[in-house]
Amino acid sequence: QKAIQLLVTIGMPLVVFTFVAADKVILLILGDQWMDAVPIFRMLAPAAFLGTFNVATGWVYISLGQTRRQLRWTLVVSTAMTAAFVVGLPYGPLGVAAACSITLCILRIPSIPYCFKTSPLTPADLLHALWRPAIGSIAAGLLLFFFDNLFPLDIDIVLRLCVDLAVYLCLYLLVWGLLPGGKRILLDMVSLITDLTHSSMKA
Repeated sequence: QKAIQLLVTIGMPLVVFTFVAADKVILLILGDQWMDAVPIFRMLAPAAFLGTFNVATGWVYISLGQTRRQLRWTLVVSTAMTAAFVVGLPYGPLGVAAACSITLCILRIPSIPYCFKTSPLTPADLLHALWRPAIGSIAAGLLLFFFDNLFPLDIDIVLRLCVDLAVYLCLYLLVWGLLPGGKRILLDMVSLITDLTHSSMKA
């Protein structure tokens, strides 16, 4: 739970921030000739958001020696994804992205109980690690969206991204702090990161 919570606490806000600021990120990194990719990028964001905790099932399968069950689920996902690509192709790149993202999100729902069925874990155990980062990320993303629309700054793209990132991080931490047990868990994660850093330095 602590490891997954640490991963999604970093991964989820990163996905949400790049979703909200996709136009600025793509303009800065790829240039204005790639701006047509913004809707595609955003369409894939829901799948990327849920993908931040993909390792949760992999760790369970491998640690319990259930790689055969993992293979069966992988075949289900591969088949569904192939069908999704076929469905999305007539609608162009955006259609393929939408079909891919929708399919991955739908499959994520049964993948957890299927994986945990032969383990002492329950979906509630995973949800316990996910709900604060998920709520914090999405709430901060919505607030950043309104901030960008209320205060359109005509400044350099790099500076604007830095402002957006600083605002987003402040909002994210604020929402975390307001959630039940949020401050305590944030401090626990800081302590965990410190311990891991010290351990790696000693090694």
